[in-house]
Amino acid sequence: MLAGCGSSNSSSPTKPGSGPFTGNWQFALTNTTGANPPVSKEAGFLAQTGKQVDGTLTFQSSKCSGSGPVSGTSDGKAVSLIVNQPGLDVKLTGAPGTESLDGTGTLVCTPGNSTSGIACLSGTCVLIARGCGKSESGTWNAFQVQPLNQILSGTFTQNNTGNTSTLSATLSQGPANGTSATLTGGATVTLTGTVSGSTMGGSYNLVAAGCGKSETGTFTATLVKPIAGLLQPRLK
Repeated sequence: MLAGCGSSNSSSPTKPGSGPFTGNWQFALTNTTGANPPVSKEAGFLAQTGKQVDGTLTFQSSKCSGSGPVSGTSDGKAVSLIVNQPGLDVKLTGAPGTESLDGTGTLVCTPGNSTSGIACLSGTCVLIARGCGKSESGTWNAFQVQPLNQILSGTFTQNNTGNTSTLSATLSQGPANGTSATLTGGATVTLTGTVSGSTMGGSYNLVAAGCGKSETGTFTATLVKPIAGLLQPRLK
């Protein structure tokens, strides 16, 4: 049996999804080629491990909407992303910046290091058409959205009968994994809808589990904190 002594320079492996880009992001793409619409939006989740950035973004456009995978890299000073949307490739290059409010109250991203972490990104973009829309180029910015931790209060309206019932829940969003984030709450019902300011609305699906009957319908609710405030976690 041989024994020896020495030193080891091994380091702990990087925890998946532990990078500063991990989270929920809202993108705005402004074209400079005269295309319509002048501003397109993307939203979704990114996950960074080391210098690798992955995720899924949904392109919110009247012409070429759909979700696609994200791949790219970032060294903390620059970022390069490619989003393979249905019928469209979106290439984004840019850098982190500092978020602030302009004179009209609009959230803007100014290139430069932020003292509070990566809160926003900005740069140039190229959209390459692959069967949907036209190729174009422009600028973009993106803001990291706070986790959705909300008290929800509203009304259910059943499809078949029109009967209404009270909706009350406390929502808590878990960590992002690059594709989604788990949202749990006090309501045992699936809600699908949209948020505008402090109002949420859409459809619901209640599955009975030993009590009552399953039902579907629509819902309206209000949030304690408007969504606009969720985009400004470091400006409060």
